[in-house]
Amino acid sequence: MDGLKHFAVAVFLLSLMGAATRSYAASDTFIDFDAGIGLDDNVTRAALDVDIEHDTFVSLGASLGQVFFHGESGQVTGSFDLAANRFNYFDGLNNYTAGGSVKYVFGFSREFGSPWFGLGLKYFVSEFDSFLRDSNNFIGTFTVGKRIDDLTNLRSALAYKSRDSDGVAFDTEDVSFFINIDWTLNDKTTVYTTYKIQQGDVVSTAASSSVSLYTINAASGHIESDDVFIGKLNYRLDSTTQLFTIGLNLAMDLESAYDFSARFLTTDADGGVEYKDLTVRISYFHRLGLEF
Repeated sequence: MDGLKHFAVAVFLLSLMGAATRSYAASDTFIDFDAGIGLDDNVTRAALDVDIEHDTFVSLGASLGQVFFHGESGQVTGSFDLAANRFNYFDGLNNYTAGGSVKYVFGFSREFGSPWFGLGLKYFVSEFDSFLRDSNNFIGTFTVGKRIDDLTNLRSALAYKSRDSDGVAFDTEDVSFFINIDWTLNDKTTVYTTYKIQQGDVVSTAASSSVSLYTINAASGHIESDDVFIGKLNYRLDSTTQLFTIGLNLAMDLESAYDFSARFLTTDADGGVEYKDLTVRISYFHRLGLEF
């Protein structure tokens, strides 16, 4: 899948060059760019200190979007998405993704405070510098949103995700639900918090000597030697995972913003595996509208 790397880089650069001379915020055709840096304090998703590894990362993304239809009750938007993530210490976690999505957002009333609804489908291919983690991914979502008052927005979603990977441990499925609240402090400052609960498969990476026989039995048939964390094994386990996110969004203008977030994750998996993870991230977002 090395061709995906070259294709992703080429399209990303062409998109940037093509958009550099066009900036119209209200266009139905647009390009979203994002760039970020962060720290993940448990990239192995391990329970014991001896197996826990941390790393810093840099991310880049670009999406070419198009509003195909908009009317009184809703609109349909599609996008072609590219992303790259580079890690500092563990090169095998480096990855490129390419895919597409379609989203239908609609409502039954235009009155203030009326709920809106969304249906979304997304498919993308991920290529890692780890053979086991290369995968095809599908996500389906149903979203409900509501404006509580002039300063508060509420959004929740139910999602299904399926990952078909080259490694048996990374063939995963899960169902998740999240609820998000945004508070607008002023014209350019928004604080948000998100709670998400996820039921389904997770992958924990640890040395065989670190886990119990109970854990090995729980992951039976879904264990393999890792090609990134040498000497450790990947265990696929059924779990309940909870994620808590808090963030601050600072808008520079109508097209760009900085975002600061921290996400805390806890997992209670079969086999007695319990682990925690903290990811902090600083991101920059920019939208370019295109006019032809």
